[in-house]
Amino acid sequence: MKQKTLKKSIKFVSEASCRPVEVRRIGRFRTVTRYADTTTFDKLFYEDKIDQQQHQIAEWLYAIGMSSGIRFSTSSVFDQVISSSFSNMSETEKSSNSRMVLHKCLNAVKKNISMEACSLLEAIVFYDKSVREWARTTGYNRNGKIDLFRKSLDEIMDFRDNQL
Repeated sequence: MKQKTLKKSIKFVSEASCRPVEVRRIGRFRTVTRYADTTTFDKLFYEDKIDQQQHQIAEWLYAIGMSSGIRFSTSSVFDQVISSSFSNMSETEKSSNSRMVLHKCLNAVKKNISMEACSLLEAIVFYDKSVREWARTTGYNRNGKIDLFRKSLDEIMDFRDNQL
């Protein structure tokens, strides 16, 4: 007797936009498709919840975080953030400078706005969590958090233009 095999995900490149697409949860009744290169802050930009400058700042912050050599990961069981650990790559001048800039930017958000804003910023930009997922794991209320995310991006924009 032949059994049906259910695949969990398939990745391919779409012909129309030449972007990588991922089909998840292929089953009998449900199929979910999404662009594989879309982050949470990209989705907020496409939904017009943040403007282009804020999106560019989020991309810049993400690039700084990735070039700093820090692995951003979460526990799959509890969906909790694992403390930032250094990857196996050797310490370079670029990664140490990126780490210092990242630390200064996040401290500016903590100092000028709040610790909650910094936590939300890290969750959306680095850990690719939605506001709903962030609120569920931290216990904060999710009302008005998009405005808080916008304020924290504006604060980083001001800090980058005036302090760096």
